[in-house]
Amino acid sequence: MTTVFSDMLYLLSCEINGKRAEKINTDITAILDAASTQGVWMLVANAALSLDLDEEVKKQIKMKFRASLTASVTKIYSIYSTVETLSKNGVSCCTLKGISNSALYPNPDYRTSADVDLLIGEADKDKALELLVKSGFYYDKAAIDHYEVVCRNAKNETIELHTKLYDDLRCDVLFGGNSGISEDFIEKTIPNYFKIKTLGVNDGAIYNFLHCVKHFLGSGVGIRQITDVLLYVHRFWDEMDREKFILALKRMKYSAFFNVCQYIGKKYLEISPIDEIYTENEKIIHTANKLLEDIENGGVFGRDKEERRNFYFKYMNRVLQEKQIKKKPTLLGKIKSFLKAAFVKKQVLYAKYPYLKKWPILLPYAWLHRGIGYVLGRKDEKENCDIRMKLIEDLDMI
Repeated sequence: MTTVFSDMLYLLSCEINGKRAEKINTDITAILDAASTQGVWMLVANAALSLDLDEEVKKQIKMKFRASLTASVTKIYSIYSTVETLSKNGVSCCTLKGISNSALYPNPDYRTSADVDLLIGEADKDKALELLVKSGFYYDKAAIDHYEVVCRNAKNETIELHTKLYDDLRCDVLFGGNSGISEDFIEKTIPNYFKIKTLGVNDGAIYNFLHCVKHFLGSGVGIRQITDVLLYVHRFWDEMDREKFILALKRMKYSAFFNVCQYIGKKYLEISPIDEIYTENEKIIHTANKLLEDIENGGVFGRDKEERRNFYFKYMNRVLQEKQIKKKPTLLGKIKSFLKAAFVKKQVLYAKYPYLKKWPILLPYAWLHRGIGYVLGRKDEKENCDIRMKLIEDLDMI
């Protein structure tokens, strides 16, 4: 872990604990860049404003902070006006993570999300999509049979509709058949916003943790997801069915991963571990450092996706071999995934290669650029997957 990342964790810790930041060891611009890749820019930036910084630098941070805050709050209110439309038309909406986790932070506005995830009933799916289209959203028709459908509008607002919490393969093979719903939804008041429906305390704890695991086993997990999990469990531990949570961790072989997350929380974020389920030893500390390296390199969702693209398949194959289960990702599924990755939409290329916005005529070159990068990245992909698989083994997740 670099000093820049360590400083970023320090400022994040100050923000979530309501403490004044006193000193950093590296350049604030580099720290804020790292915070941006982790999806915690506003949290870190707010803590940074208490530092003794150059006045011009502080002015620039304040300007960007205000603009980001305004954009985030505006987006949330706009999206939830659409959610209200769904609810008024009989679609029961349960908010997953995102704004429902923001109340765990001293300043909920600063824990931002790029989108809103809603859990709805399968029977309400067609009605929900119809209402969203009428509200200006669009979605990929090919995803209609998937358990989640991503809907966007022209204002770059995103609503992800989920008819269940996990896909069947993860549910059956990785999560022990846990569908995630065992109790009624609860109503939660988000400070300065409104009331929302969200998962019950126990379901919320397990879902937030498994969502974190899902990203880790995919392209990568960021410090924001880990912070959400630690703050959630710390906040609701006295209300949770503790035995159920502990047994779920053991059954799914995720106890070590949770312990490593708790060590990171204790060491770097000043979040006290749960004594009943916390173990600290040399292996935990060593593995925590390796996980932090993976987090720093991967960003909030594993930004080095080209190097990490096949890790989930490799991990799943290992698990299936260990369990001797024949159900596994099919060849057709892999081919579809490859084609989807290889022949991306033009908009993706514009986002990846900014020079296209200025010189659209270079689109053929961008395709070539991407193709060469894919070929050259195969070696990096293998090395990255090997490193991550070793980390998985250290975490006893196989």
